[in-house]
Amino acid sequence: FGALEMSASLPFWLLWVTTPILMASQARIAAPASLRLSKALKPGYEVLRCVAGDDAAAAARRQVLILPGNPGIPGYYEDFATALAKRLSADGGVTVTALGLLGHCADAKSDPTTFRVFGLDEQIEHATEQLGELEKAAPRDARIAVLGHSIGANIGLKAVHALDWPQKVKAVGLLTPFLQNNDDNPDFASKKRLATMGFAWRLLAFLGFLVQLLPLFLRRILFHGTVKDMDTKARELTLTAMLRRRSLGNYVFMGKTEFESPLLRHGPGDLLETLSPERCRRIFGLYTQKDIWAPLSWC
Repeated sequence: FGALEMSASLPFWLLWVTTPILMASQARIAAPASLRLSKALKPGYEVLRCVAGDDAAAAARRQVLILPGNPGIPGYYEDFATALAKRLSADGGVTVTALGLLGHCADAKSDPTTFRVFGLDEQIEHATEQLGELEKAAPRDARIAVLGHSIGANIGLKAVHALDWPQKVKAVGLLTPFLQNNDDNPDFASKKRLATMGFAWRLLAFLGFLVQLLPLFLRRILFHGTVKDMDTKARELTLTAMLRRRSLGNYVFMGKTEFESPLLRHGPGDLLETLSPERCRRIFGLYTQKDIWAPLSWC
């Protein structure tokens, strides 16, 4: 990891927010006295929630909202959310919620009744609405951290800004954030050309439907190179949920709108320049080496 920018004025418990990413391979995380994991199926999206600790009042006051990258199926973040809740529970109860993106569903019951794809602007509206509901329902003395990964960092930053930076939101974490196009990188540029082809998302959605008809063992062989470095949970999600027409169609269509969005062409500079020093101090970022979506030079 090349750099981690974090304001010293942030509450101490936020120092643990990125620890599971940095230390997962080195440390064993002790289970708290109570850890409850639940998954909610909503019309068109899914929510994964992990509540740690026996103090329900504390769990309501200390909350983390995870906004995923693309694909935005919360199941990809289950291990991260659980590890994060375990670490933060050392200071008392905490609730960690992973909010799924619209149309990115692991369970067919969450699918809308008709096929529909959602772009980046609609995902920002979705996150803004859900964050607003969370903030209103939280106690007056609640401390909320918004953690966005990849394009989820962009979504989270825009959602908090749309709500005029509620006082309960104490931190906005940008984890390997996709904040603007990196057209100077050849690998990035080739992915952008492919994703912005008008027919690509429809074609891939149809191909995904055909591949899903294959037995699972054949899918494992066909996508071995793609999934070989994934953990078991992520591998199974990729070979099942991600190949469903709605999930794959939304994954590709959202990627298309990401690359085409003016927000990503110009970057976050205009937004950040308008923020007060107090609001800027709530933002921290984590960047890694050799990341084409979030180059270390942008840290």
